[in-house]
Amino acid sequence: FDIYGTMTRGMLVTVLYRMAGSPAVTANSSFTDVASDAYYADAVSWAKSKDLVDGVSVDKFDPNDEMTQEEFVTLLYRYCIYYCGLSDIKPGSLDNYGDAEDIAFYAQTPFAWCVSAGIITAEDGEKLRPGEDAIRGYVALMLQRLDMLVND
Repeated sequence: FDIYGTMTRGMLVTVLYRMAGSPAVTANSSFTDVASDAYYADAVSWAKSKDLVDGVSVDKFDPNDEMTQEEFVTLLYRYCIYYCGLSDIKPGSLDNYGDAEDIAFYAQTPFAWCVSAGIITAEDGEKLRPGEDAIRGYVALMLQRLDMLVND
């Protein structure tokens, strides 16, 4: 499992796709770096069709790129809102976190939403660590919390 390994873009969309039940995909993605026979090909096509992901450019997805916490949280937030329909949870404040100012603009609402939803808790009670790697074991924990939220 490589619990301390870093999630890649391809890995994460595959996990979310499987959590969604691996729905049928009718078209390939337009990304030139996603081969149609790659293990993540259907997942990338599905995630793109649901507006969960963008590429790193118009025609590149970069499936082997390792994700940071803020990239992971942003994708998780989109999955929760656009796919799971959890829009009734409102983002809270990040004022109590010492590194809130380090969160990129695009990830501020996703972090605030995930904290409010109870999916993310600060490891030390003070920091969210947005620029650090999205470690597989931590990602698994957050996905378990999401599953409990959705299935309660």
